[in-house]
Amino acid sequence: MGAACAGSVLLVDDDSSIRRLLSMHLEKAGYKVLHAEDGLQAVGVLRNRLPKVVVSDLDMPRMAGIEFIGVVRRRFPTMPIIALSGSLPS
Repeated sequence: MGAACAGSVLLVDDDSSIRRLLSMHLEKAGYKVLHAEDGLQAVGVLRNRLPKVVVSDLDMPRMAGIEFIGVVRRRFPTMPIIALSGSLPS
């Protein structure tokens, strides 16, 4: 299990421009930002570091945000998660 990373946020989004924009605002607010391009990569990040909160897109390749959030919920039931989506449900 990863080491706790105080004041950090795991930002998971396959869109690099969204990651950059959110990261810029989070860092300006004083957070250390950990990045992942999709749910699979984010699971790998969580093996090494435990952020204070997870911010995840819902629509991603390889492992969708909903599936990733399920993994986080099972392993870290008290970790706060913020889910984002730029698309409308069909």
